[in-house]
Amino acid sequence: MAPLMMRRGVLLGALCLAGLAPALAFSQPGGGPMRGTATRSVSLYLERERALAAALDQRNRAAVEALLADGFTARSSAGPDVLERDAWLLSALGGRKRESRVRDLSVTEDGDVAVVSFLLDMGQGRGATTQFVVDVWKSSAGRLLTRHVAAGARTPPPPPRPNGRE
Repeated sequence: MAPLMMRRGVLLGALCLAGLAPALAFSQPGGGPMRGTATRSVSLYLERERALAAALDQRNRAAVEALLADGFTARSSAGPDVLERDAWLLSALGGRKRESRVRDLSVTEDGDVAVVSFLLDMGQGRGATTQFVVDVWKSSAGRLLTRHVAAGARTPPPPPRPNGRE
């Protein structure tokens, strides 16, 4: 029983640290996160998160379902209820097609579980939104176990892209 409690403690600690990641990153001098070479874990989960975002953007139910665990659940700051897999799929795949972008991703791994946090920019222009997302993946299966989403009142804008005229 002690190893199970220790794993839960580590997972809870990772979720808490993931929640602080944007605040810590943007408190650095220069106002943005440090840039560098991505780790293997970051590269792997960035690819998975982008695949999931693309499948959701294109409303590709089969591709989304292939990435979700059977017991997948989701929680949002918009309400207190936990969404089960089918209810979340109905909500996430509803509406019109959109374009989204995963950025500022970080990964914490513990055994066969990976806690992935990132900012998800959706849409463009005045209707654009940014959400802070924490996903928990079962590493060996490549399946998403749970998703927690928070939309802040003030989210940092995406970093500017070089245009060659700097």
